[in-house]
Amino acid sequence: MLQKTGQDVQFTSSDLEIQLRCTAAIGADSGQILTTVNARKLLDILRTMPADQVVSLESQENKLLLKGGKSRFSLQTLPAQDFPLVQESTQLGPAFELPQKVLKNLLSQVSFAMAVQDIRYYLNGVLFVAE
Repeated sequence: MLQKTGQDVQFTSSDLEIQLRCTAAIGADSGQILTTVNARKLLDILRTMPADQVVSLESQENKLLLKGGKSRFSLQTLPAQDFPLVQESTQLGPAFELPQKVLKNLLSQVSFAMAVQDIRYYLNGVLFVAE
């Protein structure tokens, strides 16, 4: 899901189990866009362009028009209301701080026991308990 509000742009992606959100200030015009687009296709297109290429995105009905240099791409979009957002918890529990070195050391002591390609995704991680 692509959301541009004012001079900020926010990308939200989800696989229906995990949701990631990234926000950046782009300093562009104050227009607004709220739509969904196939991120894989968008990323593949951007990889083919030079790294210093300036691109523009324009939402038109059910399409996202990407322009960069002499290139023009039209990507199919879906309404943002159809994007499956994960419910965010209002109570995340206690918070604490510790040095990065300590956390890294603790994880390195147990990470060898993590499953790598187990179909049971919950075994591909580490149980983290803070008491």
